[in-house]
Amino acid sequence: MFHSAIFTSLHLSRLCALLLAASALTACTTASQLRGKDIARINAAEVEQMRTCVERVYATPGFDAARRRLPADVAQATLEQETDPSMAKDPEISAVLLAHPQLQACRQAFLDKIGTTSPSLVHTYAAVLALSESSLFAVMQKQKSWGDHVRDVKELLKRANTELDGEIRKAADGLSQEPKALQARKDETEKELAAYQQTQKALATMRRPVITKVN
Repeated sequence: MFHSAIFTSLHLSRLCALLLAASALTACTTASQLRGKDIARINAAEVEQMRTCVERVYATPGFDAARRRLPADVAQATLEQETDPSMAKDPEISAVLLAHPQLQACRQAFLDKIGTTSPSLVHTYAAVLALSESSLFAVMQKQKSWGDHVRDVKELLKRANTELDGEIRKAADGLSQEPKALQARKDETEKELAAYQQTQKALATMRRPVITKVN
């Protein structure tokens, strides 16, 4: 669905590149490089599980009304989607809110796994989710166009890719285990997760529009 891009484009291209780089250095692999390769491999598997979960929801008939507005992969959004000036219509809002609980379950399962396997990366994921969900909430309130949302999320993913590269390298080098770095990252992560959860509650409590069928 609309978050498929966050966990597909955001990771798979970067993680595959890291895996290839690690493979190319087999002859002189260091402990740090091995750790980086392991982190990339584990995250790639978790991202794939997330993608499957989200796209299963995206493909349901109940999401038909909003599907053309929200690309499955924001990185592959069409020019029409990026420049779409349309404000959300009631059937589209209803479709998004209907899918919300299932998508929240997909994302929470992903965050729980990352928190266990790669805690230093949770901050980046939480920040992406918090900002993208806040943007989506504005769309649901008819305060922001679909095109503005798609462009904003696409730009967000580009910045997050760079941050993820750095975090994976620091984790591989053991730098993310320094006490000061750990505490700072923990504080930032809690702040981002709180913002994300707040938006989730707002979306969960939004009243779905009543769609009147005209015969």
